[in-house]
Amino acid sequence: MRMPVLQVKELTAIFDSNTPEAVKAVDRVSFSIWPGEVVGLVGESGSGKTVTALSILNLLSHKKGKIERGEIIYKGVDILSLPEKKVRELRGNEMAIIFQEPLTSLNPVLNVGRQITEVISTHSRISRRESWEKAVGLLRRAGISDAEKRMKAYPHQLSGGMRQRVVISMALACSPGLLIADEPTTALDVTIQAQILDYLRKVMEKGRMSMLFVSHDLGVIGEMCDRVMVMYAGRILETGTTMEIFKTPLHPYTRALIEVSKNISVPGKKLPVVTGSVPDLSNLPMGCKFHPRCPQVRKVCREAEPPLKSTGSTNLKGRVCQVRCWNYTKI
Repeated sequence: MRMPVLQVKELTAIFDSNTPEAVKAVDRVSFSIWPGEVVGLVGESGSGKTVTALSILNLLSHKKGKIERGEIIYKGVDILSLPEKKVRELRGNEMAIIFQEPLTSLNPVLNVGRQITEVISTHSRISRRESWEKAVGLLRRAGISDAEKRMKAYPHQLSGGMRQRVVISMALACSPGLLIADEPTTALDVTIQAQILDYLRKVMEKGRMSMLFVSHDLGVIGEMCDRVMVMYAGRILETGTTMEIFKTPLHPYTRALIEVSKNISVPGKKLPVVTGSVPDLSNLPMGCKFHPRCPQVRKVCREAEPPLKSTGSTNLKGRVCQVRCWNYTKI
């Protein structure tokens, strides 16, 4: 029986704070990613998307946080049970990440050729020359002209789009089974963004790599993803295929995000907004975490948090659609 590439079960990630209790940036999050699937994780800034991405690679220790509970199972192995040496062997080889800001992802004192070949040589037993040739090929496929010359350039000598192509080349250097893209095009202009997304789509079409695509941009999510998870205040509020989420959104938060996305570029139309703001994670409201901003709030919404329940629909690949809302849960 075919198994998911990644299974996240009841993931809870916490950070130290000035309050007596630690802040839960991710709270009991569960999901799976299947071979060749692109899953989008969408939500406003501060919803827990990046913390979820870092948790999968067990990188939270570098961000003054920790995973309090849960399982992160990659190809049948719980990453959280492995020693750090084994996890390092997985990072960059079996699992890789593209960060939002490439300038902070690259070492400023090493040329980009050295940085790409270092990834290759760390995980592959090939000669230095072979590593160099492979790195040049990666840059060419990423759309960088005169790749041999660019290999000798330092990050500050490249444009933002070129730096992001270098970061993507590093992430793809060892043909990982899972690629995590954390807002990979946010800092780029529209033309470069389109080129980067087109390149990632071609990479996905060629192999059986799976991807978790993190973004606050529903337009990009709609272009890239097979399935979407909507996140808010560290919780998953709704899941479904991209078509289901865009055509028949259930949760009021999802509907508000889509309404903003549809109308944001309409000339002469008043800029739509989702009223209110993401709550302070150290002082979350009782009940449904979205209720202070919800136009359909009911008494029960203020008193108890709804569970994440199946909507009863199953898409063509057998994935169950879910929503966390009292409007779709029997009390």
